[in-house]
Amino acid sequence: METKKISGSIPFNIPILLILFNRTDKTKALIDALAVLKPSNLYIAADGPRENVPTDKNRCTEVRSIATNISWPCEIHTNFSEKNLGVDKAVETAISWFFDNAEEGIILEDDCIPSPDFFRFTDELLEKYRDNEQVMMISGNNFQNGIIRESGSYYFSRYPNIWGWATWRRAWKKYDTKLTELDQFIVDKDKSTIRPINEINHWVKYFKKLKKGIYTPWDAKWVFAIWNNDGLCIVPNVNLVKNIGFGKDATHTSHTEESPLIKTDELPETIVVPTNNLPDEEADRYLFETIFKVTFFKKLRYILDTLYAKTRSYISRN
Repeated sequence: METKKISGSIPFNIPILLILFNRTDKTKALIDALAVLKPSNLYIAADGPRENVPTDKNRCTEVRSIATNISWPCEIHTNFSEKNLGVDKAVETAISWFFDNAEEGIILEDDCIPSPDFFRFTDELLEKYRDNEQVMMISGNNFQNGIIRESGSYYFSRYPNIWGWATWRRAWKKYDTKLTELDQFIVDKDKSTIRPINEINHWVKYFKKLKKGIYTPWDAKWVFAIWNNDGLCIVPNVNLVKNIGFGKDATHTSHTEESPLIKTDELPETIVVPTNNLPDEEADRYLFETIFKVTFFKKLRYILDTLYAKTRSYISRN
């Protein structure tokens, strides 16, 4: 890890982790968004170039240069991988490194462009729920398509939305990449704290494949960590982080025509605490049905996406 200090005033103290790779335009857009805030403490993690993609080396180098050459007073910590870890291992490694050094903070991947209200939201709620072990993360995303949930500026959910979020070291310590407590979770799945989860048997099947290594998504392991610890996720009633990662260079979001997060909205001047501190079951059911439920056509589209990506990779090498 390397640390670089730029002297000057310190306007925003919450540590921010940037997770980067090879997308120069996305990285520049993210840095431009941060320039408005001028955060004082940046942690920058970047995955290394792929051996079979000749353009990666220069693009990765340029991304790192964009991220570290900023104009405002800031302390910059870097963790740059020389080899390619792959998206899931790179994210896991980056977040673990971040919380080895910070007690709490904000996590942004290169395609997640936060609004100014996102920082106000996370700043206030990181402090408010710092010692509440059940609250495990604060999301900047809202997938409810304009439906307002509960009575406040946010509601509680069982599902983590991770396109711009914040959490604490105490919560990330419960992340277990090996899912060592899955067997006990399955035994306990009919308990009152777990049973209301949408399609729990569907998720158990998925977690079993995850543990065997058939699937690898880091965020699914984060879902398990939250559910296994009866955790809650805070979700704003408006979207606070815009995702610009949809397109041909994306790893998991290659369809430009169906980005659900293309704009952000504003919070009221005062952030209102909801009266209900239980998961909003209607909101979670809506999220499951519209985002997480895997239909035949989504499976087919995933297969086609994978074949398309492999074909592009083969063509680029030959």
